[in-house]
Amino acid sequence: MHDGEDAADKVVIYANPCSMQIILLHFAVVSLKTQGKKTNAKQIEELTGIKGYKANQEEHIKAICAKINRQSYYDMKERVTAINKPDNVPGSTNFIEFLQRFESDKPEWIAEVRNILDSNC
Repeated sequence: MHDGEDAADKVVIYANPCSMQIILLHFAVVSLKTQGKKTNAKQIEELTGIKGYKANQEEHIKAICAKINRQSYYDMKERVTAINKPDNVPGSTNFIEFLQRFESDKPEWIAEVRNILDSNC
């Protein structure tokens, strides 16, 4: 899916196995093996202090977001860079590619993605 010069290569962001890993990277080096919240509950609680985390509970989401700050963002970026590996490697992510584009002062990447999407329709 990530090979070749198509829109997926430009816009697909993955976290293998889940986006919770990227969130937890704000707090420590984490390599989750499953997206199961019950399986990861101990790690989530250890790193965030949230017991019995449920992604659909607004108070849990707010509690985690309250712990993320400017410094934890930079820490997360450093940790994400270290695990920028192919999507078939457990614990990997290409999220750093998105962050680099998002933080760029050159918005041409947005038009590039738009053009690729338009040409594929």
